[in-house]
Amino acid sequence: MFSFALDDMADGKNHRILTGAIPHPYPNNRTFVIDEGDDLDSYQCTHAILNIDLYIGDIDLSRVNTASLVMPAFDVDAPNEINHAYFNDVNYGELKGRDQAWHLNTFVLNKSDILVNSVNRIMVDIDIRNTGWCVSIDWVAVEFDYHNVFPNHSDRLVDDHSNTNGKSHLEVSLEFENPSDTSCNAQASLLDSNGQFIASITRVVGVTSSQGVSTIDLKYRAVDICHNNVNGPYTVSGVLVTCDNGVQYLKANAHTTAAYGLNQFEGCTNRPSPPPTITPSVQGDPHFKTWAGESYDFHGVCDLVLLRNNKFENGLGMDIHTRTSKMRSWSYVSVAAVRVGEDILEVMGGAKENNFWINGVLGEEMISNNNDENTLIATISGYPIYFHQVNNKQRTFVIDLGEEEKIVIGTWNSFVRIQFENAKSEHFKGSVGLMGSFSEGIRLARDNITVLEDFNVFGQEWQVLQSERKLFHTIEGPQHPTKCAIPSSSEMRRILGESQITLLDAKKACVDVNKDVADLCVFDVMATNDEMAVGAY
Repeated sequence: MFSFALDDMADGKNHRILTGAIPHPYPNNRTFVIDEGDDLDSYQCTHAILNIDLYIGDIDLSRVNTASLVMPAFDVDAPNEINHAYFNDVNYGELKGRDQAWHLNTFVLNKSDILVNSVNRIMVDIDIRNTGWCVSIDWVAVEFDYHNVFPNHSDRLVDDHSNTNGKSHLEVSLEFENPSDTSCNAQASLLDSNGQFIASITRVVGVTSSQGVSTIDLKYRAVDICHNNVNGPYTVSGVLVTCDNGVQYLKANAHTTAAYGLNQFEGCTNRPSPPPTITPSVQGDPHFKTWAGESYDFHGVCDLVLLRNNKFENGLGMDIHTRTSKMRSWSYVSVAAVRVGEDILEVMGGAKENNFWINGVLGEEMISNNNDENTLIATISGYPIYFHQVNNKQRTFVIDLGEEEKIVIGTWNSFVRIQFENAKSEHFKGSVGLMGSFSEGIRLARDNITVLEDFNVFGQEWQVLQSERKLFHTIEGPQHPTKCAIPSSSEMRRILGESQITLLDAKKACVDVNKDVADLCVFDVMATNDEMAVGAY
């Protein structure tokens, strides 16, 4: 699917990649591209810092639906190799990819981070663990879209071999506006439900236009899906369509498939179905991980709907609200409340006190002096609540839904985190809120139709409304119709820059944290200026 050539790298120096694999988009009044520079088209190794300056011209951000940072990366040996992408000093997460393969990494930008009519600094921190990995970035672009890209999309299993022992391909169809028949270069990657790279497609296709609409079909081989060994749903990511007639579209995540099992694919019918490994959560400053494993931040200070499911247990219903509080220029989850039926468990952070309430009644007397093991302290609509005091700063409350399915509320000092362990469709199908739709993790608005790409818009959408039931026993902070207070990105960057804890020291503090949240831990240690913040993870 691509060709490239590398010089001999035995001397350990950076060398040029002679042929790029993914053509860059055409520069225009909504696409800004840089394809040349000392740090581009070369292998960068051993904790190198790749710096790129990209000028963004006159863009009316108020009219923009989605802004995306795009960069094709070669030879990202995930999950062992960790490289972080920054835009104007804001960490947008890890590069994805696979050994000796290209992947078009795309990150949805917060519009408040973008400098218009100015130079924007893109940085890639390569091999942050300094373990000898290398990567190459071919080009970098920022794309602005003013309407919903690929509005209609679908997937199906197809069999090119007439084989009854499973399907040979997963086919995904994407529709896009196109005025004429033309030839297009299409690039798209397939990620598993953990966000890990499976395969990529780069191909030139001829398309026909019918009533101003064209369709591109993307086929992913069963052998690649089997090799990955993770059940669906799968996500089509990093989609770039560039056509000879000037039509051009890009989207970070264009489609999420049905929850196909491995036994539906040719060649892996005898493989065991692996258990789900995603642990959806909200924690730290505050960092959200949706049902599909997508991570994002929303720093709004207010009461928020983490989850709403009116169908839980045949209409018993479940709501989970979080309250975020401000600390310097940062916010964090300070209180969480879970409603099941008519019962409410509310948990507040705090280093020295066991602050929790059952139906508005302080529950500290329910806890004995010896809670170093899980202790049954109460029930919520029949579901047991277990308490465990880990140490004098850290506590956990577990709502046991049965069969290893749990809602875990943990506290460390003032921080509160919520995790969903082994969440099943039986209980969470139909859930919406800041966790996204179950199980696709789609960021749906309250109308259950509109998809909100901007994280701040999505967060504001799920503020607890004036008309909704209040789960907290006190009223604090901005309350609807007053909107959530969102710290400015410039102020947050300034505070981060003033941290007395260096990036290296923060990484050392977080060295034993699960790799899926290690970068979030580093961010919070520097933001709070406290190495002990690692306890929140």
